[in-house]
Amino acid sequence: SFEREFLDEISALRKSLEDVKANSEELRSAAQGNIAEALDELERNVARELESRRSALDERIDEWLNSMDAKIRKVSQDALEQRKAEEARLAQEVNAELKRLKDSLYTQTQRIERDIEAFKSV
Repeated sequence: SFEREFLDEISALRKSLEDVKANSEELRSAAQGNIAEALDELERNVARELESRRSALDERIDEWLNSMDAKIRKVSQDALEQRKAEEARLAQEVNAELKRLKDSLYTQTQRIERDIEAFKSV
């Protein structure tokens, strides 16, 4: 009868809807699993990339520090050499002044001795 056929159709539709719902749940679960796997892979890739960048940054920092150490050593060495050169120049100036004073004292001593001799002769 019509009623029976109608009820059978409704029953078949319900069964189809339940099958579609079950398939939908399976697809959702599979999609969630795929998304979780994709996210895990993305996380691993990001971690690898960050580690790679950290290593590269560490290398650049080490290179910079080595460069700065070399520059500091050079500046220190240059300052030491400049100080030694300045000390040598000042020592020469002091020695020249001492020689000039010595010569002046010698000349004055000679003049005083001549004056004393001249005074004794009078």
